[in-house]
Amino acid sequence: MKKNKIGIIIGATILNIPISIGISLLIHCKLKNIEFNLNVLKEIALDKNYLLLFLLCYILLETIIIAFLTMNRRNSFESSVNKITNKIETPVAIGQRTTRNS
Repeated sequence: MKKNKIGIIIGATILNIPISIGISLLIHCKLKNIEFNLNVLKEIALDKNYLLLFLLCYILLETIIIAFLTMNRRNSFESSVNKITNKIETPVAIGQRTTRNS
C-alpha cells in the first residue's frame, strides 16, 4: 500500500468516530421516540443498546471506507497488453501453449 493511502485511512478512521456517534444517536432517538437534547445525551451515552449501535455503525462505516480505498480500480478481467506501436496494442498471451501452432 502506498503511504498516502495509509494516511487517508487513518484520517478517515478518526473522522469516522464522530460520524458514527451522530448516526447511531439519530437512529437510537428515532427508535426510542426520544426527542434529542443535550440533557438526554448523558443518559444515552451510558445505555448499552446505544453503545452496541455505535459499534455496529462504526464497524460498518470503517469496512466501507477500507473497502473503497483498498479496492483495485482496475477491471479484474482486463489483461495486460503488449504495445507494438503507438496505436496498436495486443493482449499478453497466457495459458498452456495457446499461441503456438504445434
